[in-house]
Amino acid sequence: MNENTSKHVPGLKEAYHLTKKQEAVLNFIQGYTEKNGCSPSQAEIQRHFGYKSPNSVEGYLRALRKSGVISSTPGKAAIFSSIRSTLSSRSSASKSSAR
Repeated sequence: MNENTSKHVPGLKEAYHLTKKQEAVLNFIQGYTEKNGCSPSQAEIQRHFGYKSPNSVEGYLRALRKSGVISSTPGKAAIFSSIRSTLSSRSSASKSSAR
């Protein structure tokens, strides 16, 4: 993986119960979006990971959408949603309820 387009966001896997591969796809989307100002296409994700079928990418994107860490518009590439703000609000809520 290219260092410039793959960043690890601490706590994602645990907070959203992601598999290692889902987390890798998500980290790629985040890094790509930060570097390029737009999210990668499914074909770019497929190329980056060397998947033979676009169905593999669609499966990971579907799981990430279901987890709530990305959103998308039909007919357009996946759009990365703000994970850090979501994690911050979850963390704050957990701390508040623990008191």
